Amino acid sequence: MSERTTPYRSMPAPRTLVTRTAERIMLAAAARWRIGRLTVVMPDGSARTFGEAASNQSAEIRIHDSAATLRMFLAGDTGAGEAYMDGSWSSPDLPALLRLASLNRDALGLSGGWWRLPLRIQKTVAHRARRNTLRQSRKNIAAHYDLGNDFYRLFLDETLTYSSAVFASPDQSLADAQRNKYRLLAERANLTADQHVLE
Repeated sequence: MSERTTPYRSMPAPRTLVTRTAERIMLAAAARWRIGRLTVVMPDGSARTFGEAASNQSAEIRIHDSAATLRMFLAGDTGAGEAYMDGSWSSPDLPALLRLASLNRDALGLSGGWWRLPLRIQKTVAHRARRNTLRQSRKNIAAHYDLGNDFYRLFLDETLTYSSAVFASPDQSLADAQRNKYRLLAERANLTADQHVLE
Protein backbone atom coordinates (compact mmCIF):
# COMPACT_ATOMS: atom_id res chain seq x y z
CA MET A 1 0.00 0.00 0.00
CA SER A 2 1.42 3.36 -0.93
CA GLU A 3 1.69 6.18 1.54
CA ARG A 4 -1.49 8.18 1.86
CA THR A 5 -1.40 11.59 0.30
CA THR A 6 -3.84 14.26 1.31
CA PRO A 7 -4.96 17.23 -0.71
CA TYR A 8 -4.86 19.31 2.47
CA ARG A 9 -2.23 19.38 5.15
CA SER A 10 -2.27 22.32 7.49
CA MET A 11 0.94 24.05 8.49
CA PRO A 12 2.60 22.13 11.32
CA ALA A 13 1.91 23.56 14.74
CA PRO A 14 4.90 25.01 16.57
CA ARG A 15 6.43 22.70 19.14
CA THR A 16 5.41 23.73 22.62
CA LEU A 17 6.06 22.30 26.06
CA VAL A 18 2.72 20.47 25.78
CA THR A 19 3.44 18.92 22.36
CA ARG A 20 6.98 17.98 23.42
CA THR A 21 5.52 16.26 26.49
CA ALA A 22 3.02 14.40 24.31
CA GLU A 23 5.88 13.32 22.01
CA ARG A 24 7.85 12.00 25.00
CA ILE A 25 4.82 10.06 26.24
CA MET A 26 4.25 8.59 22.76
CA LEU A 27 7.91 7.55 22.46
CA ALA A 28 7.80 6.04 25.97
CA ALA A 29 4.75 4.03 24.92
CA ALA A 30 6.53 2.97 21.71
CA ALA A 31 9.46 1.75 23.83
CA ARG A 32 7.10 -0.91 25.22
CA TRP A 33 6.51 -2.31 21.69
CA ARG A 34 7.05 -6.08 21.97
CA ILE A 35 5.72 -7.78 18.81
CA GLY A 36 7.33 -6.82 15.52
CA ARG A 37 9.34 -3.69 14.79
CA LEU A 38 8.08 -0.10 14.83
CA THR A 39 9.89 2.86 13.30
CA VAL A 40 8.72 6.31 14.37
CA VAL A 41 9.80 9.20 12.13
CA MET A 42 9.40 12.54 13.89
CA PRO A 43 8.61 15.90 12.22
CA ASP A 44 12.30 16.86 12.21
CA GLY A 45 13.14 13.70 10.22
CA SER A 46 14.77 11.84 13.09
CA ALA A 47 13.78 8.18 13.37
CA ARG A 48 13.70 5.74 16.25
CA THR A 49 13.05 2.02 16.05
CA PHE A 50 11.37 -0.04 18.75
CA GLY A 51 10.55 -3.70 19.33
CA GLU A 52 12.20 -6.74 17.81
CA ALA A 53 15.09 -5.58 15.63
CA ALA A 54 15.23 -8.83 13.64
CA SER A 55 11.47 -9.21 13.19
CA ASN A 56 10.06 -9.67 9.69
CA GLN A 57 6.91 -7.87 10.87
CA SER A 58 7.51 -4.15 10.69
CA ALA A 59 5.54 -0.93 10.59
CA GLU A 60 6.34 2.74 10.32
CA ILE A 61 4.54 5.86 11.46
CA ARG A 62 5.61 9.26 10.13
CA ILE A 63 4.62 12.17 12.34
CA HIS A 64 4.35 15.28 10.16
CA ASP A 65 3.05 17.61 12.87
CA SER A 66 3.95 17.37 16.55
CA ALA A 67 0.35 18.29 17.41
CA ALA A 68 -0.61 14.80 16.16
CA THR A 69 0.93 13.22 19.24
CA LEU A 70 -1.06 15.58 21.46
CA ARG A 71 -4.28 14.64 19.67
CA MET A 72 -3.48 10.95 20.10
CA PHE A 73 -2.73 11.52 23.78
CA LEU A 74 -5.88 13.53 24.50
CA ALA A 75 -8.41 11.77 22.27
CA GLY A 76 -7.03 8.26 21.85
CA ASP A 77 -8.13 6.35 18.75
CA THR A 78 -10.42 9.18 17.66
CA GLY A 79 -7.60 11.71 17.91
CA ALA A 80 -5.29 9.40 15.96
CA GLY A 81 -7.93 8.96 13.26
CA GLU A 82 -8.60 12.67 12.97
CA ALA A 83 -4.88 13.47 12.90
CA TYR A 84 -4.45 10.89 10.13
CA MET A 85 -7.32 12.36 8.12
CA ASP A 86 -5.89 15.86 8.22
CA GLY A 87 -2.42 14.63 7.22
CA SER A 88 -0.68 15.12 10.58
CA TRP A 89 0.73 11.59 10.35
CA SER A 90 0.97 8.85 7.75
CA SER A 91 2.30 5.35 7.22
CA PRO A 92 3.75 3.65 4.15
CA ASP A 93 1.72 0.56 5.14
CA LEU A 94 -1.27 1.55 7.28
CA PRO A 95 -2.75 -1.99 7.58
CA ALA A 96 0.60 -3.31 8.89
CA LEU A 97 0.82 -0.46 11.41
CA LEU A 98 -2.73 -1.03 12.67
CA ARG A 99 -2.25 -4.81 12.83
CA LEU A 100 0.96 -4.53 14.87
CA ALA A 101 -0.47 -1.78 17.09
CA SER A 102 -3.38 -4.09 17.83
CA LEU A 103 -1.01 -6.92 18.74
CA ASN A 104 0.91 -4.53 21.03
CA ARG A 105 -2.21 -2.93 22.53
CA ASP A 106 -1.60 -4.12 26.10
CA ALA A 107 2.13 -3.36 26.06
CA LEU A 108 1.46 0.13 24.70
CA GLY A 109 -1.12 0.80 27.39
CA LEU A 110 -3.78 1.55 24.77
CA SER A 111 -6.34 -0.30 26.87
CA GLY A 112 -6.10 2.25 29.66
CA GLY A 113 -3.82 4.09 32.03
CA TRP A 114 -3.73 7.27 34.07
CA TRP A 115 -3.37 9.43 30.95
CA ARG A 116 -6.73 8.12 29.71
CA LEU A 117 -8.56 9.53 32.75
CA PRO A 118 -9.37 12.92 31.14
CA LEU A 119 -10.66 11.11 28.04
CA ARG A 120 -12.79 8.73 30.12
CA ILE A 121 -14.24 11.66 32.10
CA GLN A 122 -15.01 13.58 28.90
CA LYS A 123 -16.71 10.53 27.34
CA THR A 124 -18.74 9.86 30.49
CA VAL A 125 -19.94 13.47 30.68
CA ALA A 126 -20.81 13.50 26.97
CA HIS A 127 -22.67 10.18 27.27
CA ARG A 128 -24.67 11.37 30.27
CA ALA A 129 -25.57 14.56 28.41
CA ARG A 130 -27.11 12.36 25.70
CA ARG A 131 -29.02 10.01 28.03
CA ASN A 132 -32.01 8.55 26.27
CA THR A 133 -34.75 10.16 28.33
CA LEU A 134 -38.02 10.86 26.52
CA ARG A 135 -37.01 14.48 25.92
CA GLN A 136 -33.41 13.64 24.93
CA SER A 137 -34.46 10.76 22.68
CA ARG A 138 -36.25 13.24 20.39
CA LYS A 139 -32.98 15.18 20.05
CA ASN A 140 -30.99 11.98 19.49
CA ILE A 141 -33.38 10.84 16.77
CA ALA A 142 -33.30 14.24 15.10
CA ALA A 143 -29.49 14.25 15.15
CA HIS A 144 -29.13 10.77 13.69
CA TYR A 145 -32.19 9.77 11.69
CA ASP A 146 -33.98 12.89 10.50
CA LEU A 147 -31.42 13.48 7.78
CA GLY A 148 -33.73 12.72 4.88
CA ASN A 149 -33.39 10.25 2.04
CA ASP A 150 -31.28 12.61 -0.07
CA PHE A 151 -28.45 12.13 2.41
CA TYR A 152 -28.72 8.32 2.40
CA ARG A 153 -28.89 8.22 -1.40
CA LEU A 154 -25.35 9.63 -1.43
CA PHE A 155 -23.89 6.32 -0.24
CA LEU A 156 -26.63 3.64 -0.30
CA ASP A 157 -28.21 1.81 -3.20
CA GLU A 158 -31.80 2.35 -4.30
CA THR A 159 -33.17 0.06 -1.55
CA LEU A 160 -31.77 2.54 1.02
CA THR A 161 -30.79 -0.41 3.21
CA TYR A 162 -27.92 0.29 5.58
CA SER A 163 -27.49 -3.15 7.06
CA SER A 164 -25.18 -5.83 5.66
CA ALA A 165 -25.91 -7.33 2.26
CA VAL A 166 -25.48 -10.94 1.10
CA PHE A 167 -23.46 -11.15 -2.10
CA ALA A 168 -23.98 -14.24 -4.27
CA SER A 169 -20.93 -13.32 -6.39
CA PRO A 170 -18.15 -10.71 -6.31
CA ASP A 171 -19.62 -8.81 -9.26
CA GLN A 172 -23.15 -8.58 -7.86
CA SER A 173 -24.43 -5.05 -7.34
CA LEU A 174 -25.16 -3.78 -3.84
CA ALA A 175 -28.88 -3.43 -4.63
CA ASP A 176 -29.08 -7.04 -5.87
CA ALA A 177 -27.13 -8.23 -2.81
CA GLN A 178 -29.61 -6.41 -0.53
CA ARG A 179 -32.54 -8.04 -2.35
CA ASN A 180 -30.73 -11.37 -2.04
CA LYS A 181 -30.48 -10.81 1.73
CA TYR A 182 -34.20 -10.02 1.96
CA ARG A 183 -35.06 -13.15 -0.03
CA LEU A 184 -32.86 -15.36 2.20
CA LEU A 185 -34.35 -13.86 5.38
CA ALA A 186 -37.88 -14.38 4.09
CA GLU A 187 -37.08 -18.01 3.25
CA ARG A 188 -35.53 -18.67 6.67
CA ALA A 189 -38.47 -17.06 8.47
CA ASN A 190 -40.96 -18.99 6.31
CA LEU A 191 -42.75 -15.77 5.43
CA THR A 192 -45.87 -15.96 3.32
CA ALA A 193 -47.12 -13.45 0.76
CA ASP A 194 -49.73 -12.04 3.16
CA GLN A 195 -47.18 -11.18 5.88
CA HIS A 196 -45.39 -7.85 6.22
CA VAL A 197 -41.92 -7.29 7.70
CA LEU A 198 -40.27 -4.10 8.86
CA GLU A 199 -36.49 -4.27 8.86
